[in-house]
Amino acid sequence: MNQGADCIKRYHYLGNPYMDAPTNKVYGLIYGEDVVGVVQFSEGHCHPSFVPIYFGVDSPTTGLWDITRLVVSTKHQSEHNITSWFLSRALKMLKPKYVVTMADHRMHDGTIYAAVGFDYYGLLKDRGVPGLEDVEFHVFTKSYDKSIKCVWEKIKFDKTDY
Repeated sequence: MNQGADCIKRYHYLGNPYMDAPTNKVYGLIYGEDVVGVVQFSEGHCHPSFVPIYFGVDSPTTGLWDITRLVVSTKHQSEHNITSWFLSRALKMLKPKYVVTMADHRMHDGTIYAAVGFDYYGLLKDRGVPGLEDVEFHVFTKSYDKSIKCVWEKIKFDKTDY
């Protein structure tokens, strides 16, 4: 993960890979010999009782992944649809049952997640997550397993609202 970690440190606003999960999978976007993009997925980082609040599903199960970091170098972001192309392929390789991700409202609105078919569920602060009541994260999920359904009410994603 060294080159991926370096890419995250260089281009992601949080500056470091997420390391609080027991399982992390990292996929890189390679251009020539350089890693110019990284997506990091994390699994198993929250207590089972927290799963309904954080993931929006009724009961804990395996295969629940969180996109904890997604970054493409500023030089390559201008390439048409490169980030959605990269994220779509990483999701195919991951083969998750269910994915949740959050877009920090201070940095972006999560358009990339809507572009790859994620459903939008509003702001995390409206979910009652302890310690995050005042943080405005846009919440997106995607289920690849028909038996896993989000319990939250879907909201039409309209980035002009933000």
